[in-house]
Amino acid sequence: MSPKRNVMLRYAVTMMLLVGFLMTSIDVQGQLLRNAKNKLRQETDKLLKPKDKKAEEAAKELKELPASSSTTEDAKEETETAAKKTEDQLATQPTPQDNPLINAQERKTFKSPSAAFDDFVVQTFRGLIRVGVQNRYDTDDKNLIIGLNQQKKAERDGFAAYLGLINLKNDMDRFNAMEKSYLISNLACIEARKTATKNEEIEGSCFRQSEVKQLAKQLISDEGIQKYFCFEGTEDDCVKYFRTSKTQDAISWAGTAGRGSRANEFAEQRGFNDFVENDLSALFNWANEAWNGEEAYLVRAGHVSQYDFQAQGLWVNLRTKEYPSSGARGKWPIPSYKATQSFEENLKEGQVFLSISPAEAEALLGGGDVRTSSRFFYLVSKIQLQKNAENIKRPSDRLRLNFSYVSPKVEFFSDEVLKNKIGEIDLTTVKFKE
Repeated sequence: MSPKRNVMLRYAVTMMLLVGFLMTSIDVQGQLLRNAKNKLRQETDKLLKPKDKKAEEAAKELKELPASSSTTEDAKEETETAAKKTEDQLATQPTPQDNPLINAQERKTFKSPSAAFDDFVVQTFRGLIRVGVQNRYDTDDKNLIIGLNQQKKAERDGFAAYLGLINLKNDMDRFNAMEKSYLISNLACIEARKTATKNEEIEGSCFRQSEVKQLAKQLISDEGIQKYFCFEGTEDDCVKYFRTSKTQDAISWAGTAGRGSRANEFAEQRGFNDFVENDLSALFNWANEAWNGEEAYLVRAGHVSQYDFQAQGLWVNLRTKEYPSSGARGKWPIPSYKATQSFEENLKEGQVFLSISPAEAEALLGGGDVRTSSRFFYLVSKIQLQKNAENIKRPSDRLRLNFSYVSPKVEFFSDEVLKNKIGEIDLTTVKFKE
């Protein structure tokens, strides 16, 4: 075979292989594209949030997705169907304002006395503040999750702010005595705590100034951030940095910026002095209005044991002297139990008996696997919070609160929102399990 024929033969073989490879690739690509479309359509169907950019982008991608020549018409029809379904979902999803879980919960809004602070909300029950276990809006219904995370965060942060105002109100004498004419430096605060250079007046002012700054940061509005916490010239950047910073304790007066800048001592003094002059009295007045020694409802979660067929009822765990955490962020101490009435002096703790029929108990606890059924009731008591200054030994000691029972009645509910009451007991006559 001549060299020329040999070259042409190689060229022909190469072209045949290339054509075969391309034909195979087209089939594979077509299959891959079909699989990609199916997966994207499934993911789009799962989108729940209204006006969610991800849903809109998914629908757009689905419309623009190319198809192989053999499936163009089918793909076009499927694309239009999926896009229409996504649009229908977006149009029918409830907004947070329409969410029945959010609307069912009682709450109170504390209106800000100044543009430097934001309003905040706390959960209530029968018009009184709800303390202890909060409504966590637990649900398995995906149609009801809209806005729940935002609502939970707002109420968690609001409760922390409320506790801060309680602390301020009940310790007002020491806050009023705080040094207000200037911000005490960290170095001076350290020296005031040392044994050799002990100065309780400065030490107390250091602590109170720090508490005021912490509470101000919990309640501060965007306008207040720009006014009191922004590094000069970075007002536009620092609000976002302030809201998203994971090192809130390190944020100083006039020292926040998107670049993480920190103010020098002169700027810090100006930020502190401006706040004291313009909004410290508003903060103090807010604390006086927010807390008047009001009664509250304490909510506990009590574990339910297996049904007692002999006694015809349920045994529910009740920690009568326990004040469960609300989950609020902050450094405020949890109140301690202190008896003020005769029936409280010999309170027991343990399992209390709730008389209830087997049919009612099964309906409440759920059938099937005991490991997956709900085994908690919500126990509600009316309490009184009292100021407790007995443990204050040092200038930096926080004032604590005590709680006692207003009534011996404890009500049982099957739901977190406290709508479905299933019974009640009297602490003076209730039977505790031996």
